[in-house]
Amino acid sequence: IDGWLSEQPGFLSRSLVGPDAEGKWTDLVRWRSKEDALRAASAMGDVPELAPFMQMIDPESVEMQHLAVVARLEAG
Repeated sequence: IDGWLSEQPGFLSRSLVGPDAEGKWTDLVRWRSKEDALRAASAMGDVPELAPFMQMIDPESVEMQHLAVVARLEAG
């Protein structure tokens, strides 16, 4: 999925974090705009090479959110 993501317009970064105490993972993907994020999210299901990745995910366990960054601190 990283190769496909990195080629999408507006892609900035991806961080997979977890698991938390309940065994949940969070996939943080940063985009230049909400429109870029929505476009990529809607296209993912139609990309044959992503099918093995998508099949490993229980759709009932997914909570997708599109949130605005309100503060950021970056090193140097």
